[in-house]
Amino acid sequence: MDYKIITEGQTKLKIPDSPGLSSSEEVFYNPHMSLSRDFTVGLTRVCKSESFADVLAATGARGVRVANECDLPVSMNDLNPYAVKLMRENAKLNGIDAEIKSVDAKKFLSENRFDYVDLDPFGTPCNLVDMAFDAVKFGGIMGVCATDTSALCGSHPKACIRKYGASPYRSDFYDEAGLRLLIAFCAKNALKHEFGIKPLLSHSTRHYMRVQFQLTRKTSDTSKKIKYMQYCHKCLNRDYKSLDSLENICSCGEKNHFFGPVWSSKFADVEVLNDLALEKNHKCLENGQNVKKYVTLISEEQIIEKPYYQLHKITKKAKTPAPRMDILMECADDVGVKMTRTHFDDTGVRCDCDANELKIILEKALERVKKKNSE
Repeated sequence: MDYKIITEGQTKLKIPDSPGLSSSEEVFYNPHMSLSRDFTVGLTRVCKSESFADVLAATGARGVRVANECDLPVSMNDLNPYAVKLMRENAKLNGIDAEIKSVDAKKFLSENRFDYVDLDPFGTPCNLVDMAFDAVKFGGIMGVCATDTSALCGSHPKACIRKYGASPYRSDFYDEAGLRLLIAFCAKNALKHEFGIKPLLSHSTRHYMRVQFQLTRKTSDTSKKIKYMQYCHKCLNRDYKSLDSLENICSCGEKNHFFGPVWSSKFADVEVLNDLALEKNHKCLENGQNVKKYVTLISEEQIIEKPYYQLHKITKKAKTPAPRMDILMECADDVGVKMTRTHFDDTGVRCDCDANELKIILEKALERVKKKNSE
């Protein structure tokens, strides 16, 4: 296999010179994950972690970047001998002295403890999350990535039940539902270890979902935030419910659908994101302006915990055209409804009202557009 040297962020990386992305390659490197690696580097800086573990390191892109750009001890691990060789070369290329191991991931997690443990597998992380809690120091951070989004988003429900112990549903906010299923899965595993979790930065981007959370002692608070989603396919109403308060029939008369468990609270920490958006913390990253755009948007949407509405889905149900987003948000503000955009969908809106109220706001927005056009 041929290799090439690139620069990602402030780090030089030797990677496979291959146009494809396949697990059959000698060593796997995904250029589309550079934004994810930026988030990791940024969080490590902002949270002042003192040690970092890249459990499934492959080329070592994440671990080498953290070591080089955050200046802290890093341990990288991978069973693949080609990956180990490449990690050593990338560490040497950047003049860093990282610990590099080649053992089974479970063995690695059982023998070490770190401030920040990152799980970035090719597929599902479900077989490693439980054991990873033993490797994170109290107050530390865990990063968990999942690329089996078809299971989490409801396209393959049996796979989701088998892997994550949760029932998914293919809703109009399927990507947020999948992310909340993943967070709830991590939270349930944390509770088994007498930990609570505090999500710092979670997002759904391209082909993957990623959560990064801090370990806390607030087990009761974490338990309360694990609920079920009640969803009506007809009127699009959605709400978080405890298991004993689920309602079979929606207020519109249609049968409700239920899925979960899901995480029902904020999926990011606004204070951490605001720090990450500061120029000193994002300007040297590979996707600096993109990082700022994402974290600003994710920060703004934390004021509303209910899942977003897909605007085109709402307008299709209402049999109306879609108004301009800024006018829709003006009309929401006029009636005291909080509304924000969302990173999940360019045409999605988060609001603290139900679907029927949103349709009324939509009608007001269309009337305002019509009036503006006639003036």
